[in-house]
Amino acid sequence: NDINRSVGGSREELSRANADAEFARAKLKAAEETLAADRLEVKRTEVQLQRRTIRSPIDGVITEIHREPGEFLSITEPKLFTVVRLDRLRAKFYVPAETAHRFSKGHRMKLAGHPDEKPLTGEVEFVSPVTHAESGLVRVDVTLDNRDGRLRSGQRLTLSGE
Repeated sequence: NDINRSVGGSREELSRANADAEFARAKLKAAEETLAADRLEVKRTEVQLQRRTIRSPIDGVITEIHREPGEFLSITEPKLFTVVRLDRLRAKFYVPAETAHRFSKGHRMKLAGHPDEKPLTGEVEFVSPVTHAESGLVRVDVTLDNRDGRLRSGQRLTLSGE
């Protein structure tokens, strides 16, 4: 009550000030609870958004869209997009069975694109264990580093210097 004497306020004013302070504390607590609830709602919405975000397992370029927004996606036909990876390309060659023994997994080889371009180096990824009976050819897959984007997917290449 020393405060009443020093400031000169009445008991009613002090009581009103205490009530106002209590009311302000209650409003602050309510605002903090609303903020906490809003933060939870934001987190819930972010999780829902992540569930609806489509992510490719590889870095690449979308070359074909198989569904439109809002179109039904079924378990039996789950294809949305075709994504191609262009930093590493695979070239498929068919070589005569008699020369297939020259190729083995990991073997480095030269490939040619256009005649005016410098040769490329690729690495044998796969040599088929089967010879195609009608053609007498064996499939050989070669991977190429294409981080510089020099090659286009689907570009024709030839084996050089077998």
